[in-house]
Amino acid sequence: MKDGTLPHFVPDRRERLLDALAALGEPAAPSVACRLAGAVVIDGAKCVSCRMCATFCPTGAIAKFDEADGALGVAHTPADCVKCGSCRDICPTQAITILDEVRTDWLVDGTCHRYPMTPRPVDLADNPHQILDTFRLTFNGDIFER
Repeated sequence: MKDGTLPHFVPDRRERLLDALAALGEPAAPSVACRLAGAVVIDGAKCVSCRMCATFCPTGAIAKFDEADGALGVAHTPADCVKCGSCRDICPTQAITILDEVRTDWLVDGTCHRYPMTPRPVDLADNPHQILDTFRLTFNGDIFER
């Protein structure tokens, strides 16, 4: 895809389920434990801002965002999460936890959680064969994905 992620697909039956839940009215319980939905929590102390979680999320429940002011990060929509574990498995620092219990209002309202990140610090050596130096020279120092 244009943003460097893999193709996303939210099954039609998931949309039908969310529509049916919304039609039933207010949730009876504040949270629900099920294998159909998951909530992702990213530990900011462990995260290295690689955003591989968004790259490999098959449904787009985790998506990259880039703001005009230079802010970047990922956003997570629990209603789209199928709890496949791809984000957790691809994370190089094990910064991602998938909760078994999801708040019902997150599912019904389509809540989106934003996780702001900072660009990763990179030590640029004077080795002309190093990929980062090549990118730095090619893109005038702007080597971070935007």
